[in-house]
Amino acid sequence: MNCLIRKLSLFEGLDLEQLHMLNSLRSDVLFGSDEVIYRQGLKPIGLLCLSSGKVKIVKNNINGSELIVTLKRPGDFLGFYDLMREDVHASSAIALEESTICVIPEQIFRDVLRSSLSLSLKINKFLADELIKSGQRTAALTQKYMRARLADALLY
Repeated sequence: MNCLIRKLSLFEGLDLEQLHMLNSLRSDVLFGSDEVIYRQGLKPIGLLCLSSGKVKIVKNNINGSELIVTLKRPGDFLGFYDLMREDVHASSAIALEESTICVIPEQIFRDVLRSSLSLSLKINKFLADELIKSGQRTAALTQKYMRARLADALLY
């Protein structure tokens, strides 16, 4: 309800009743640097929003090494796709610095989602935008030489 980054998130247009539902069992969890927020292969516990700090999303490959998939900043959701798919986490999240995560239990989030057509439409638009960005990044990377790929990765 008093979140400073709510204006940046999908929750911007929710009414007071829906915000109260989300706020009722919400909790803030502080993670130290290099602390694991969630692990690949575990079930999501709810909607996770990064309130402060920086987080890396990593995938473990066959030989156990980590590949950084993306970096998250305040206002970003963590494990959002896995929560929406109702599946286990396809990656792990690790705090790069002291970070605060807002945790909204899955059932509360789903109840609000069911009651808000505007939130459902925003989520659909968000997922479609992410799909388009991902396709554009993939196409750009496959059509460039190694130095240009590295430059793109650094800029991203």
